[in-house]
Amino acid sequence: MQKHPVPRLTPQEFTKALHDGRGSAFIHVQEYGTDGLFDIILDACLNNRAYDRQCEDSREKWLYGLIARDEKLCAAVIEAFKSADEEHNIFQIANVVGQLAVHGNQEAAAALRRFWDRNDLAGEIAIIELDGLPAAIEVVRRLGQQLIDDPDEYFDGLDFLIEDETLRGQVLAELVRLAPHEPAIQER
Repeated sequence: MQKHPVPRLTPQEFTKALHDGRGSAFIHVQEYGTDGLFDIILDACLNNRAYDRQCEDSREKWLYGLIARDEKLCAAVIEAFKSADEEHNIFQIANVVGQLAVHGNQEAAAALRRFWDRNDLAGEIAIIELDGLPAAIEVVRRLGQQLIDDPDEYFDGLDFLIEDETLRGQVLAELVRLAPHEPAIQER
């Protein structure tokens, strides 16, 4: 019998740890897997359970780490994303699907691209991470158009949208080139 360094959490303890974003939930999955926790983890991927969303960092990378080795959970997240509605936190699920896509899941990549083509800005960081410069320019274009439509709107800057400094520099250079001819880019 294998001895585990941490005790197994009950479903209630796991749920609390997961909603709190605690490492014990992550360690539990690493040690014991996701058996019996499917619905709890899927719910966390589909709904932002953070206590204070304004103060807490985004959890998509952490959630990806929980589901990455569970094909059934990954498939369920992608399927839920394809038919996501107002019930689900669309930004949360788009970013989790984005992590799946960035890490090579082709079905997630296709779903994210289809979603991005027909919807708002949910998943903007993931689509940039997935498709690079062209996606970043399109994100800025859409943000700029929203600023034209509503000057009181606020959006985070490129430092938030693009972690990769090299890509950020390429995007800035391209924006400078395009700005004189595109009002939405000038606005951003």
